[in-house]
Amino acid sequence: MQNATNQINFRLQLQIAIQDSPFALQATLNNLMQEDEETALREAALLFLDPYMRNRLIYKINHTPSLFKLMVDNSYYHENGFDKIVLLQGTHFKLRLHRFYPAASSMPAENIHNHRWNFASAMLHGSFHTVNYVFSDNGERLYHNTYYADKRSGSYTVEQIGTCCVQPIQDNLIKRGQTYYMPNKNMHRITGINPGGATTIIVTGASKAESCVLLSKRPFKKNKQKIISLTKKRVQNTLMHFCNV
Repeated sequence: MQNATNQINFRLQLQIAIQDSPFALQATLNNLMQEDEETALREAALLFLDPYMRNRLIYKINHTPSLFKLMVDNSYYHENGFDKIVLLQGTHFKLRLHRFYPAASSMPAENIHNHRWNFASAMLHGSFHTVNYVFSDNGERLYHNTYYADKRSGSYTVEQIGTCCVQPIQDNLIKRGQTYYMPNKNMHRITGINPGGATTIIVTGASKAESCVLLSKRPFKKNKQKIISLTKKRVQNTLMHFCNV
């Protein structure tokens, strides 16, 4: 009963905040994340399945120069085949848009990984599978790496610590209009991206670790890898697509 009450209360607070301003949404999400992170993440993801709500947020960010600049400065292309646009962020959360291009459907399966934070995600367009894994005495043998991100320098480092075996334990098809929640320690990867691409909005909680697990079929280079920033034009084009899905 308490959780159901929290869901309704959180939903109302988020709806009121987004009607007000991005700054009100920022403050509200920060507060709710500290009160009950999982409920806040789930309710925020659900909120942005509503086209009116997400378009209102985009409109206000586009017309707030400081927020628009911050969004562009923090957005980049991910090597797994999608644009990652940080729409809004606070002390205890980040709100991001992920756009998987049609070409991503023919790319090799992404590396198995976990995250430093819990997250919830909503599928706005297209579909894909999320496959969860566990360490095993047998199964697929992969390089076992530790991933460190350095946001200040816009780079990341991968350190190989050996090899390991993993097995899949769950395969979920995520379709348009669906949401899902992922705890930070769950190892997973995205597969089977729709040939027409996919668009998701993802809400992450506060970081719970300094690094995360990254399992790969091939060794990574030991030197720092540079993140590929997005141009202002590309961000604008992706936002236009986002508003029309």
